[in-house]
Amino acid sequence: GDRYIDQIGVLAGELHREVQSGHADPVKIRQITEQIDAIDARLTPLEDEFSSTLAQGARWTNRVLSSAILIATALLLLAGVGLSVLVLRQIRNSEEKYRNLINTANDAILVIDPETRHIVEANHKAGDMLGLPERDLIGMAEVDLYAKEGGTSPPLLSVQADGKHSCELELQRADGTRRPVEVNASFTELNGKPAIMGIFRDIRERVEAQAVLRRSEERFGYLMQNLSDVITVVAVDGTMLYHSPSIERVAGYKPSELL
Repeated sequence: GDRYIDQIGVLAGELHREVQSGHADPVKIRQITEQIDAIDARLTPLEDEFSSTLAQGARWTNRVLSSAILIATALLLLAGVGLSVLVLRQIRNSEEKYRNLINTANDAILVIDPETRHIVEANHKAGDMLGLPERDLIGMAEVDLYAKEGGTSPPLLSVQADGKHSCELELQRADGTRRPVEVNASFTELNGKPAIMGIFRDIRERVEAQAVLRRSEERFGYLMQNLSDVITVVAVDGTMLYHSPSIERVAGYKPSELL
């Protein structure tokens, strides 16, 4: 096509010079014109074919690009769906592990919203300890967990951000009885929001053992104070550590004077 255009340009130059010569030869002008027409007859179909091929190429390119975009979009969509399914599966597995972990704990676990002071999560042990189903614990106010006497604030109110708090108190069960517990509370997160997790350990055996020990000490002390015999405790180096009150009746000294 470019060669034909160059030939037409050369012939057009010859025709222009012939016309401008002042003594133009009609035969030569006709010959040049016929040559131009002949070349043009070959050039025009070539240009038409070029335009048609270019249009077909453009249409083919558009189809290929559209198909590529469609395939890429489908692949990205499938990848996104697959990733979402994987993430959801991992989240579900994590939630199941978390649920199994807190439900198999030996201590009662309560998670409390630090703003509303209501329970948002509870494990099986908490329901057993308070005598209520877990579903009834959700939404309960923290203050309703504790015995009302004493006027003290709920222990979880004392937890500061990034801090911990521990104490001993009594829980108020659904049947009205009380359960002595040791509480360890700390800040955590639940579903991306700040929360307070309290771990409540049943200390009835410890409290009962302390009460038995205290009663035994009281009985031993009463027995020591009222025996007629003299009881003396002396260190290995001879230092007197203890004398029962009866020492004053026997020796005439008060116990404090002999220590």
